[in-house]
Amino acid sequence: MCARSSTVGDPGPDEPPVFVFRDVDGQIEDPQRLKQLRDTGLLAAWNRPALDAVTHLAAQMTDSLASMVTLVEVDRQVFPSVEGLAGSLVEPDETPISHSLCQFVVMNDAPLVVSDARTHPVLAGHPAVESGDVVAYAGYPVHAPDGAVMGALCVIDEVARTWTPEHLSGLQDLARTVDTEIALRLSRRALHLDHERLMRVLDGTSHTLILIADVDGVIRTMNHAAEIALTPVADLLPPESLSDLTGSRRPWEPPGDVEDDAQEVTLLLPFGEQRTYSVRVSAVCDPEGVVDGYIVVGEDVSTPRLTQDLLQDASRQQVDLVERLKALDDQRSTFIATANHELRTPLTSILLSGEMLREDDAQELTKRQRDLVDVVVRNGRRLQRLVEDMLGFCQIQSEPGLPHAGVEVKQLTDQAWAGVQGHLAGRHLTTALDVPSDVPDVPGNPQQLDRVLTNLLINAINFTQDGGTVRLAVESDCEGVTFEVRDTGRGIPEKDQSAVFEPFFCTHDGRRDVTQGAGIGLAVARRIVESHGSRMRLTSSVGEGTTMSFTIAHAVA
Repeated sequence: MCARSSTVGDPGPDEPPVFVFRDVDGQIEDPQRLKQLRDTGLLAAWNRPALDAVTHLAAQMTDSLASMVTLVEVDRQVFPSVEGLAGSLVEPDETPISHSLCQFVVMNDAPLVVSDARTHPVLAGHPAVESGDVVAYAGYPVHAPDGAVMGALCVIDEVARTWTPEHLSGLQDLARTVDTEIALRLSRRALHLDHERLMRVLDGTSHTLILIADVDGVIRTMNHAAEIALTPVADLLPPESLSDLTGSRRPWEPPGDVEDDAQEVTLLLPFGEQRTYSVRVSAVCDPEGVVDGYIVVGEDVSTPRLTQDLLQDASRQQVDLVERLKALDDQRSTFIATANHELRTPLTSILLSGEMLREDDAQELTKRQRDLVDVVVRNGRRLQRLVEDMLGFCQIQSEPGLPHAGVEVKQLTDQAWAGVQGHLAGRHLTTALDVPSDVPDVPGNPQQLDRVLTNLLINAINFTQDGGTVRLAVESDCEGVTFEVRDTGRGIPEKDQSAVFEPFFCTHDGRRDVTQGAGIGLAVARRIVESHGSRMRLTSSVGEGTTMSFTIAHAVA
């Protein structure tokens, strides 16, 4: 007979549910059920004394040929414990799912009880019955904690049997024992995984010591960082108790309900490294409030303190550096003021005297005397230009943002053009000043922009051979006012074009008649142009000449 009716159709209100022999609900193939089945570890378990005791009792209680615990997978049924037949299995055995009667117990989550399967309308043709291995069968489902059916506890016989109520009640009780064993195995697995995950997390804290001790202070678990820090070099054995760590008798006992404050412990690590840890001990209590153990956390304070010390040293050095820079800036300002007076004044006097001597007494001087005066004036101008460039460069460095105002472009260009006429004396150059009369004013510093145009013009004059052309042109469009200095001189080699605006760069011209400067006139010009929100543009070809230009944007209304 069956515990459920095998009649096809819906059961009536007083009838038990229909027992099916097809997996219409997909119980066997349920992924969650199969995962839990694997998680029990019983599919390949060697140590199963609890299950062996159950199958032994089931076989004795029912006086059956064999008793077994089965676990049903998709394609097979595994026997983690068998009593009878050829005796207890040394290893879990298995049969194909086609030879399993327990699969029907799993499908229905209900007991299957058959006195003589040979006369059963469905089971008579089952392979296990046709082979004569199973005639009488009684099986009860065994479950995981969430109710998923893992398999069955069953007894079988090779002759027809009448299963008494006592047999079935006992089998049901023993099946619950198997449920408990499955729950314990799943719980142990979950605890093991939790422990492994915890240890992986703890081992990931490379600068924090974490120890777990029992109620007597004996250390039971520690992370990898603690193993390294607490392993003496001599015997390579970690301390066994919190006393070994802290050096006192029972320092882990907090006074009453109050946790101990952190205390610092300095440890000598392997390879001679010394570190200081801030150690805090916390009690772990059970639900009744009884202390069950302790957790020790030691934070490495050596590295943060070292970092803090380095930051403080860096801060002090930065303050010292700022003070030194301020002192250097003051010295530079003093130098500029001193040089402005001590260099410009005598140079102006020398040049003025030389010019007067050359012009007023030209008829009374011999040719050799006139040549000497020309040398004095020429080199005086060269020295004056050098001084102007040096002072201008220092001034731009120290005061890059001089106040801007509206600059009248026509007046600016006329002033710069007049300022370079002395450099044209004795030269045979074609010059041109092309500035529209209606060009608008531009925002800027007139003294600085005059220095830019003067430097560009002198540079063009110095590096253009006699017979060449030097031109200053101004154009205005919607973007702003463009200033352009063009010459037909020797040009700048492409390899030098990126360096001509760097301080102290000088081209290797090879001409003896070229007045060489200090190499900072163009550097000053570029910095002034950049301080006006523009950039210096350079176009040059060797043997054809050079064009330098920049654009000052119109004032924002």
